[in-house]
Amino acid sequence: MMQRSLLAALIGFITSSQTAEAGSFTASIGPEQLGTGGAFPQAMPPTDPFQWGFTWVTERGIEGTLSLCPGLVLGYRYRVEGLYLSVGGGLIVDGNGSGIGPYSSFGYESGGGTAGWHFTASYTQGLGYSKNRYLAPSAMRFGVIWEY
Repeated sequence: MMQRSLLAALIGFITSSQTAEAGSFTASIGPEQLGTGGAFPQAMPPTDPFQWGFTWVTERGIEGTLSLCPGLVLGYRYRVEGLYLSVGGGLIVDGNGSGIGPYSSFGYESGGGTAGWHFTASYTQGLGYSKNRYLAPSAMRFGVIWEY
């Protein structure tokens, strides 16, 4: 029940704030690690929905990420030049279940904050707890960012 409440609150926050502030939208793809063993699997063409991630960042640094790995998270992004670090929390998902927990992400964005299309690369790690086990999904993604 708590997971559903958090999910509803995150979706409500992201959709209600979207028209009020400018920022960026990112669509990225890359290998994920779901806690089920093995190396980062990569499907070509990228048909596995776990490989996709979508991130929206306001000009104030509020970040919302929608992906199956590491999950639906909301946090704050700190930027220095083209590098960034994000921290926050949300619904963490991996191959062993889902649970509430923190996440962090770091990466690079080309363009230096100018409007238009740019390149982005990131690594994201989540940490959750579900059914007497810890969840630790991660993803390394590359993609495009639209800054407006």
